[in-house]
Amino acid sequence: MSNITSTSAILAQEQLFTELTPEEGSDIQGGAKFELIGIDVEKAASQYNLYINFNSKRLFGVKTVYRGYYEVGTSEDFDVAGRLMVWDKDYGWHKDDVLASQAIFNTPGEHHLDVQGDGYKYRLDYRIT
Repeated sequence: MSNITSTSAILAQEQLFTELTPEEGSDIQGGAKFELIGIDVEKAASQYNLYINFNSKRLFGVKTVYRGYYEVGTSEDFDVAGRLMVWDKDYGWHKDDVLASQAIFNTPGEHHLDVQGDGYKYRLDYRIT
């Protein structure tokens, strides 16, 4: 009798998980999506060649930016946390400069990151789903 009960419990669990959509399965596993919506350039140093990575994947650039808003719309899947990095590309023998490095967590909603320094001020708008 206990074999029948165990088999029924296993079948019930299999049916539960086979009826999940990929999005629902991702939510259970803790997966999320980082989307770089856009970049608001309030002040731009003309010698900066901007690029932006999330977990080492290039989402924007390399591009010389000027004042204004740049729509991006690129995304990357991740689990619990990721790293957003903003870089200035240097050419020749100089190393690229990190302008910002921020841990990103899977908290749903729209967020922004302010990045500023000598001669530049950017706001990165992003969404976690």
